[in-house]
Amino acid sequence: MSAGAVIATPAEIEIIDLHRFFVQWFRGACEDSDRLFEHRLVSRFASDFQIITPGGALFEGAALWSAMRSAWGSNPDFKIEIREVRERRVSTARLVIASYEEWQKNALESTPANNARLSSALLELDDRAPHGLRWLHLHETWLPANRVAADLFAF
Repeated sequence: MSAGAVIATPAEIEIIDLHRFFVQWFRGACEDSDRLFEHRLVSRFASDFQIITPGGALFEGAALWSAMRSAWGSNPDFKIEIREVRERRVSTARLVIASYEEWQKNALESTPANNARLSSALLELDDRAPHGLRWLHLHETWLPANRVAADLFAF
């Protein structure tokens, strides 16, 4: 390891790996199977997981999984870049709060298709989860339009 190397936190590893799967799934660049979907997505989340989208809609795990399962290969040009991951433990609990920016390019289900959001995730330490963290809750909000407009989306 070089002297200037940055060591990723467990939350950063989990967040990047999950979003890498989203890109593969929506692009149809991975196997379209229930086994893979369960292993790479559903197994990471608590059974009562909730997400609040940037537009203010609340979804719970089961409804979200159904919509995502049917979206395999629906967006062949989709890309995501994760930026500015920050992680902190909550007291002595087995909880982690992570925030990150999610920049989406060619997102067919979003307006505009090139967009960015700030996300806050509540994760729980869990050795059975793929990277030792299980997603409990996620809240997303749009980044300011002027900041998004200034980005070249060169990823």
